[in-house]
Amino acid sequence: MRDATIYDIASELEISAATVSRAIANNPRISLKTKKLVNEKARELGYRPNKIASNLRSGRGNTIGVILPQIQRHFFASVIHGMEVVLNAHGYNLVICQSNEGLNQEKKAIETLINNRVDGILISNSKETHGNDHLKLINQSGIPFVQFDRIVDDLNSSKVVNDNFSGAYEMVSHLIDQGYSRIAHLSGPQNLKLYRERLDGYACALEAAHIPFDQSLILEAITIDTAEVVAGGIMQSDNPPDAFFAASDLSALGALNYLKCKGYNVPQEVGVAGFGNEPLTEMITPSLTTLEQFGVDMGKSTSKLLLNSIEGNKQSVSVSTLIKPKLIIRESTNRSRT
Repeated sequence: MRDATIYDIASELEISAATVSRAIANNPRISLKTKKLVNEKARELGYRPNKIASNLRSGRGNTIGVILPQIQRHFFASVIHGMEVVLNAHGYNLVICQSNEGLNQEKKAIETLINNRVDGILISNSKETHGNDHLKLINQSGIPFVQFDRIVDDLNSSKVVNDNFSGAYEMVSHLIDQGYSRIAHLSGPQNLKLYRERLDGYACALEAAHIPFDQSLILEAITIDTAEVVAGGIMQSDNPPDAFFAASDLSALGALNYLKCKGYNVPQEVGVAGFGNEPLTEMITPSLTTLEQFGVDMGKSTSKLLLNSIEGNKQSVSVSTLIKPKLIIRESTNRSRT
């Protein structure tokens, strides 16, 4: 049995198909009485509007695409929640694409969203992202877009990011206040701006405390497994650190796992601090000192900037929004409470 069409409704009601179409679209030119008759007949016949055709006619699909590295990370899940709170309230649906930290997958996601004519794109780059040629395709398509968290600077778009420098500076200053002086930094890929900013904040906090910068204490490790390995290596060196500041909570957990396994007293012998405030960081022993990134707020701010571009002034200048992280002091660095 074929699906009912507006022509079937028109034939049943003995009115024009154009009138039926306007009534279904809630056109103000159509009387309430006619709208009621049309909608009742549509339900009776099982009519379902062709959304794809409607979107093609209007040029709008009320769909926003978001590209992010990994949805399973608590931070990115929180960002998506914030986005949906704002976008759903304005009648938009969110289509989620994961790059899984891969540049090629990120490029495919951009191409897919452009080809599907989404109304806007929100993007946080993969750890493999170098350059911006593939991101310029979004600008060339005319689709409004906003970058968040992991961004490329030399690109014409609005941006929402954490104040990574000040967060790292505050964390390292806290470690110094607790009496730590040889602080290792578990860094992330330096092609990503946020990890460069966290390294800069670390270095400036050391300089402010007149502690020499030691390149041998900078170790790239962004996962639990790699952090366990590099922490083990440096702790077995002739001059091991007395604290770790990790650019992510996952690498902090890797260092903490190694230290606990080897019987170190955390925080008295070695301190450990992370960045991100993943939910499990307050449930482990010792609980992890970290920085809250306010992912929900980032998602809301990102979506509001995109809506302003879509529904407001499309020629508006790019806006940069900075969200300050919050230091959360827990057992893993708090020598004064142990």
